Amino acid sequence: MTELEGAILTLLYVEGSMTAYGVRRAFLDSPSSFWSASAGAIYPALNRMERAELVVGEDATRGNRPARSLSLTESGKSAVLEWVKDVFTAIGPGFDPFRLRAPMWMQLNPEERGALKQELEAGVVRRINAIDAIDPGHPDAIRHALERIQQEARLEWIRKTL
Repeated sequence: MTELEGAILTLLYVEGSMTAYGVRRAFLDSPSSFWSASAGAIYPALNRMERAELVVGEDATRGNRPARSLSLTESGKSAVLEWVKDVFTAIGPGFDPFRLRAPMWMQLNPEERGALKQELEAGVVRRINAIDAIDPGHPDAIRHALERIQQEARLEWIRKTL
């Protein structure tokens, strides 16, 4: 199973049934740039998962708007629960735009690096403040807490290294 498929199954597991557009919208609204929310990524993944009987679609047409509501099958639930236990992938470096850029920041001249340091520090602090403003009862509270830890580590690195 791809990471995208695992993310889609997780979304359906946590949020419940939704249309393909709803899945796409959730990815578009995500603060992560890792996930492509393009129709060319989401719809084929959903089609593959439906063919594999991990999701099932039901008619959810409203008026003249055809739509299908997608939900997890029992196989889909089992698959996502196995996917989340893939430790090797879960602890791998994965996509991290900060990590990908950091080596190049060290190559900038001192003036550019100093200006970037100020911008990065301010941006990370803003993100931490935004996370702190999120209701602790939010369904994504665990993800927000983990992101906050990541942002704190980034802030420490910026202050000590950059």
